[in-house]
Amino acid sequence: MNTITPNTTIKATLICDSNITIFAKVLSRKGDFVTLEVQNEVVRKKVKKGFDGGEYVLALGSYSMAPIFM
Repeated sequence: MNTITPNTTIKATLICDSNITIFAKVLSRKGDFVTLEVQNEVVRKKVKKGFDGGEYVLALGSYSMAPIFM
């Protein structure tokens, strides 16, 4: 089970190409929301929980092939 904490870096691999990894820096966390710096852009997203209790973020949006940051 992983939790998303401030001042850490989380990563995601692309579904279409598992050799590509995207990193996001967690700037802050307040409750169920995190502020991330991903691809030179600062975004605020909701933290979601998976079936195993681990946390994840859809930092680049919610679409069929969206990378899942853990």
